[in-house]
Amino acid sequence: MSINNQKTFRFRDSISEFNNIKANALSGNLVIQVADIPSWMLCFSSGRLAGISGGIDAIDRWDRNLALASLNMPIDRLVKSTDRQEIFLNANKIAQECAIEEVLFDIIQFSQHKGDRLSYRFIPISDKNTQIKSVLPLLEIQPILSKTIQAWQEWEKNGLTKYAPSLFPILQRSVKAADFKDNKKLQFLLSSIDGSKSLRSLAIHHQQKLIDVAKLLLTSIDSGLITLSLIKKSTAECRDEVGSKLFSELDRVEISVPVTQFTNQTDRKIPLIACVDDSLSVYKNLEKIIVAHGYRSFGVQDPIKIIPSLIKNKPDLIFLDLVMPVMNGYEVCEQIRKTPSLVNVPIIILTGNDGLIDRVRTKFVGANGFLSKPIEPQSIVKTIDKYLEKKPAPKAVERIVRSAQVIAADEDKINVAKRVLVIDDDRNIREVVSMCLHKLKGWDVLTVSSGQEGLDRICLNHPDAIVLDVMMPEMDGLAFLRRLRANTSTKLIPVILLTANRYLPDKELLTELGVMEVISKPFLPIDLVRKIDLALELNSSLV
Repeated sequence: MSINNQKTFRFRDSISEFNNIKANALSGNLVIQVADIPSWMLCFSSGRLAGISGGIDAIDRWDRNLALASLNMPIDRLVKSTDRQEIFLNANKIAQECAIEEVLFDIIQFSQHKGDRLSYRFIPISDKNTQIKSVLPLLEIQPILSKTIQAWQEWEKNGLTKYAPSLFPILQRSVKAADFKDNKKLQFLLSSIDGSKSLRSLAIHHQQKLIDVAKLLLTSIDSGLITLSLIKKSTAECRDEVGSKLFSELDRVEISVPVTQFTNQTDRKIPLIACVDDSLSVYKNLEKIIVAHGYRSFGVQDPIKIIPSLIKNKPDLIFLDLVMPVMNGYEVCEQIRKTPSLVNVPIIILTGNDGLIDRVRTKFVGANGFLSKPIEPQSIVKTIDKYLEKKPAPKAVERIVRSAQVIAADEDKINVAKRVLVIDDDRNIREVVSMCLHKLKGWDVLTVSSGQEGLDRICLNHPDAIVLDVMMPEMDGLAFLRRLRANTSTKLIPVILLTANRYLPDKELLTELGVMEVISKPFLPIDLVRKIDLALELNSSLV
């Protein structure tokens, strides 16, 4: 039988095809089809896996796994490229493996669900339809396949074989909020089902394990409250279809607020707080907390009217939802900061995804703080007090602003004065670290690709700190450190060491060489910034 022919087998037979491709070092595209499910394509180069495409939720699969990768900031700020696969590689190779695992998992699941049958055909690389991209790293499929099979077995063990994580949960019938008031996790999970998130995306959104999210929704799916759809729907479509179902019920869900004296909402001397959230229930709950605490409030649900409404009402503090239709919270925040009359108004981001990824993005767009949903009255009150309590008289405000501007200017001078040298033979690491340090701290960042280049650069531009890779050709990080410490003019420069998990130098040796901090790859940029800050602080106290 020719390898170009369409073949219909069970999934375990396709494993033989993978082995055949590897054994013969074949290059080309393996197209796999299961019934009416969108087909998948696995791209091979010389017997190794170069990439994947197709299936359900293909675009979001890339974005979701980039969010799971170690680089903790917006993709478009990391790499200026229109090639999604190139962005993918630059962010983190680990994300590629995760995406491949998802595809293999879906192939296993849908083939099992459709009678354990699938069809596939191999298109050699000479075929004009090949999708292989040279920018992608080449991976061995067997280790990824083994890991995927283990994940599938765990899925089976938990009784979830009927429920595909790539499908989109859709609310189907009316429910009462009281039906799940004792299960806050389920209540919050249901409130975020908007037709646009697959089970996998919901798990990422709530920072929970996929299995835990699926098990939490199991009863709702079996009862018919939720169906799993092959087709993504927008939030508006989902809400139009559901109508007065769960969304209107959630608008009636109330939270307990400490009872205090309510303030007159029309008193213009009292600070005004804006609540920008497309959910009316969220605004109502926030309003209760705000008014009970002695402040005025107003809400904006229509994304088109956000900026005009804020300009008109001139709030003293803004609570801004992260996930909204039309524009997300980051985009709104950037627009607010570009509006002269709103540029200094404190902005607090509200989100159900309390993760480092969002926290770093929050800092980039100019927000002042970050609070998690569901709303906790104590957190809201504490935040309000931080920015608005005992608001000083206008003259005092002017003095404080002037002082703050002087301090900020001094801090800017200090930050600009700081110079960090990044030494790493991986160009992607150098670019990402440089961008992180510059955008997060405003530091002057120098980059070189080898230890010798680093020593030469230090002679020209004395750095305040060094970020150093351990594993480099010619002169590794440890050899560089020995040369650095042997020179009286450079021996006190703080060094932060980058190392792969598989290789960690002896701690005593690191201490001897004056390494102040060690950070493992893959790493979160915000962690690296903190390590450098700590090293600089410690170094200044020692000098």
